[in-house]
Amino acid sequence: MTALAEKSSVAYISINRIIVAFFVIWTLALIILTAFYQDSSPFFILMFALIIGIPPTITFVDDKEQNLLVFLKIFATLLVIATVVQVYMHFIFDVPIQVVSDMNKFYHAALGDFGQFTLGVRQTMDSPYPVIVWQYVYNLATYLGVPRTPILGIILNSLIMSWSGVITWRLGKLFLDVKTCNILVWLFALSGFTWLFGVTFLRDCYALFLNVLFIYYSLIFIDSNPTKAMRIAALFGMAITFYLSLYTRAESILFLLMWGGLLTFFKGFNNLRFFVLVIAGTIIGGVLFMTVFNGMIYILYFATSIITRQEYVNAANDAQGLGTTLILSQPIPIRVTLGTILLHANPIPLWSGFDVSFGVYKWLKSFGGIYLALLVPSLLVGFVTSFRTDVADTQAKRNIIKANAIFCIIVAVVIAMTSMEQRHYAVYLPQLILLALIPNYKSKALLKTYSIVFSFWMLALFGVHTFWAYLKFL
Repeated sequence: MTALAEKSSVAYISINRIIVAFFVIWTLALIILTAFYQDSSPFFILMFALIIGIPPTITFVDDKEQNLLVFLKIFATLLVIATVVQVYMHFIFDVPIQVVSDMNKFYHAALGDFGQFTLGVRQTMDSPYPVIVWQYVYNLATYLGVPRTPILGIILNSLIMSWSGVITWRLGKLFLDVKTCNILVWLFALSGFTWLFGVTFLRDCYALFLNVLFIYYSLIFIDSNPTKAMRIAALFGMAITFYLSLYTRAESILFLLMWGGLLTFFKGFNNLRFFVLVIAGTIIGGVLFMTVFNGMIYILYFATSIITRQEYVNAANDAQGLGTTLILSQPIPIRVTLGTILLHANPIPLWSGFDVSFGVYKWLKSFGGIYLALLVPSLLVGFVTSFRTDVADTQAKRNIIKANAIFCIIVAVVIAMTSMEQRHYAVYLPQLILLALIPNYKSKALLKTYSIVFSFWMLALFGVHTFWAYLKFL
């Protein structure tokens, strides 16, 4: 057997193992969920997940097998977590979903308890797009005679996060080697924020999906290889994701515009056509699309969404504790510095959500907080490495890497100055993972730098937790 044939045989065996492992997990999840719900809804829901989930991962792409495997890895992970969460909620609280939280509110909105949602009309909450998607799926379930249980919306969110993971992996392929791309898949699948967005009834998975989709379309547009038709399709995709983002998290469109501006800056202002198409094209295209269907409601909706968001932020900050409130009351330089640090080391202590009396939201947020705290050293080294000339083999790739590094810093600072909510920050998890994986740790000098940064960061975390223990117990 030749070396090439042997390599293909090993890859084929690996693919088969992943597929078999996925269906074992799928079957176990089906058995457990059926036992808890005492009806056939889990079977129809999990079948629906396969029928709806797989085709988008293998359509219009060249490497269908790898796309499918990435999707199966992430979706299988979320299926395990979703099943564990359902078991936990049944045993501890005897309910399938957390009853006092946004999850419960969004679930009842999905059932139509607050009326049918439409884009362009301000509803009882400022995120109609996710609710509209949920309502369509639940209306379909009613038509098919499938019970409208919470697990349906949760599995749908898991699908959206799995698709987001596939797109993130495809972005990683632009800059990273095969081994690092495999690490990227598991960094995405095992993030506490991926679990939080994928196995709870929250809208954040839609915001993350639209964010990474916009980034993907923008990179297709600036690529030198795509045809004119692909560029037009990419520009149209950017306009649509821009439009839908307004009705998911209104403030997120500002970050999308910032991303377009950074790409334009690093590509060079001499290319007037690029500047006009990426910035003006996205803004004008998105606004025109909204105006055609919704008229001036776009402007009113954006304004009221921002106001509502700020009111929510103020109330949430008051409830987050003295530390957060104290930081937010400081002058801007102190607020930015301390707020950005706290954003990456929150909650304090990191394990504060691990209490059986708490709902699943705090458990998953604590997992996310630990994940982000462990990622910080890689983010810091990745930021510095992004500006090295040897970070990529072409200038185009180096420009994108620089743009991503600055984007991540600006997002962190803006959120530290406003909500200081990790859940809002985690919407940009794909960019953070890409930034963390930029360094090539085969270099001994870079590995030594990482070790130093990691040691100082762990020492800082230890100091913060020691101070917390002092305040609490002495």
